[in-house]
Amino acid sequence: MYQPNHIIIKRVTSVLYYSAIFLYCFVIRVAVLFNAKAALWGAGRKNWRTNLKLACAKLSGKIVWIHCSSLGEFEQARPIVDGIKSECQGVNVVVSFFSPSGYTIRHNYKYADMVVYLPCDLPGNAAYFIKTLKPNLAVFVKYDLWYGYLKVLFQMNIPAILVSAIQHKALTGWSGALYKKICYRLLDKIYVQDELSMTNIRAAVNREVIVAGDTRIDSVIRFSGVTDHQLDHDMKRFVGDDSCLVCGSTWPADQDLLIPLIKDEIFNHWKAIIAPHEMKKDDLENLKKQFGEKAIFYSEFERYDQTHTILIIDSIGHLSKIYRYATLAYIGGGFGKGIHNTLEPAAFGLPVIFGPNFKKFSEAVSLTKDKAFTPINNQNELFSTFIYYNKVENRKNAAEAIRAYMNSNKGASGLILLDIKLYYLGNEN
Repeated sequence: MYQPNHIIIKRVTSVLYYSAIFLYCFVIRVAVLFNAKAALWGAGRKNWRTNLKLACAKLSGKIVWIHCSSLGEFEQARPIVDGIKSECQGVNVVVSFFSPSGYTIRHNYKYADMVVYLPCDLPGNAAYFIKTLKPNLAVFVKYDLWYGYLKVLFQMNIPAILVSAIQHKALTGWSGALYKKICYRLLDKIYVQDELSMTNIRAAVNREVIVAGDTRIDSVIRFSGVTDHQLDHDMKRFVGDDSCLVCGSTWPADQDLLIPLIKDEIFNHWKAIIAPHEMKKDDLENLKKQFGEKAIFYSEFERYDQTHTILIIDSIGHLSKIYRYATLAYIGGGFGKGIHNTLEPAAFGLPVIFGPNFKKFSEAVSLTKDKAFTPINNQNELFSTFIYYNKVENRKNAAEAIRAYMNSNKGASGLILLDIKLYYLGNEN
């Protein structure tokens, strides 16, 4: 029997997608036997149907489901989560994570009524999850779109929106572009970070696209004022009156460049705080050995004395507050898949150095043009960039550009929250 080409393509795409998801989930379940992260991924989804049904039975009123891939995306959603709870009486917020990195840290978040792992995106799973949860609105953050869940939401006439989206490449060709087109068409609205993203998405799909900005800016500005009494006491004691380089979320490739800089004589009268992205004990010990007696772990800070000029953060949850005591920041990841959070140091007006893989992040691109952020490719460039920012006037100019950028781009979460209240929750207060 003849069938239109677009129907055939849609069915073939669906079969390929679910086959890939099934294979992916199977591989992770095998990896559970020898990989700690995969073990967390599997354990968090054990008996998820029963647990979900019991948890949903305790909810009453409207439900907004917010899905985040991991911790970074949660920080983008955080001002929306908090805003709904503070401004929308009787509305429940359910947060789901795909990655253990988000769930492990935020599973007890006080402004979320329920925090869960997102089950694998297989047809039966998606249908059960949504029919049990019965959300009034689904919010996806940045890029973590799952076709099966979107399809069920669309079929059940439950609106779904995407916030803080970035689409800097035109949606042409196959594979990822085709998948995004299919997913975008199942969304009610798309809130993007910049004009280029709006242009590319509008050229590909017939959906309402709104330039709102990056909700992370609202989040980091808001939480830059949060302090921790003990941490503040320790940081003031360690930094004193010296300049301080804070190296956040570093990987071995970053550390290979940073270690010679920190040990060089040009670093005299500076102190360094290093917060590795991964907290593996052996790696932390090896890093400490590179600096000898000058380095100390934060977990051992009671032994601190003035001979220690390098502080290695060996626990999570401190980095965003430590930037308050920095003179200059280095952000890791730029020699791998991409840089980590540069907006946290930017909230304090800090110039930032990072590796070459930064172009997926609009704030990094913009502030690089303003000479407030500086990408480096090698050891020589790191040294020359450090020398540049060692001059007070250059840091002052960078700080002014950063504050101007942050002030002109804040407010995205307020715009999105207003739309959620007016159009999806019927709440004008």
